[in-house]
Amino acid sequence: MRCPHPKPIKFSDPFQDWDGCDDRLAAILAKPSDELMRDDYSVIFYQHLPAADYEEGCYFVPAYLDFLSETSGLEERGYEGFFWYINYFADRFTRDGLLAPIQERLWDCLAHLTATFQIVRLSDFELEHAGICPSYREIAHLTRTLPDILDGITKWPVFDPVLTRFLAHFDRPLSDAHAHWFYEFAFHTRTWLWLKQEPLDRHQRVFDFFHSLDRFRTHHDKVMASPITEGFFEYNRRLSPS
Repeated sequence: MRCPHPKPIKFSDPFQDWDGCDDRLAAILAKPSDELMRDDYSVIFYQHLPAADYEEGCYFVPAYLDFLSETSGLEERGYEGFFWYINYFADRFTRDGLLAPIQERLWDCLAHLTATFQIVRLSDFELEHAGICPSYREIAHLTRTLPDILDGITKWPVFDPVLTRFLAHFDRPLSDAHAHWFYEFAFHTRTWLWLKQEPLDRHQRVFDFFHSLDRFRTHHDKVMASPITEGFFEYNRRLSPS
């Protein structure tokens, strides 16, 4: 996808929240798009208070989606402000003919990132460097990005086409890697129980999808030698995010 708007020469700071940050904003604009990092995008698309208006931020959307798709290892590349930004300017993206390509590109990113799965065992240095609790020494690669994408497409209705394809994709296991990601997403949705998530009905839908006994059992049996029992499943299942 290509944005019809040129690279901005400055950020207009539409909500007047970046006063005194001229050097920081100029440094972002001075970088080639392929050198931008999460911290840069968190300024451009900052939730509720982005440095960029629609046309300025639109220019960086393709680069961010490429950046997201290239996530590897334990990199943290998902950013909630991006999803808010697309939802906030959804009408403008639609008028420019960009909303559907954004949704398609985001789906391609999800399909690509969930095509492989591996467990990573972290050293003490890696734990400290990544700011990860030592209790989680063994974690799934990409687990610091994919759950953030799931949160974004669940929360904002503009991503309903992506969420619908995502849930259909995980309805039945396609491979061992695919089934393992189902587990990871099921576990992540359980974290929604610990902190109230809004809008509740949208999170409830996704939670219920990943905690359907038949669906969970099908994915479990794909990669485990012993079948899951209903009693075991109910013992480990929380009833609702509410």
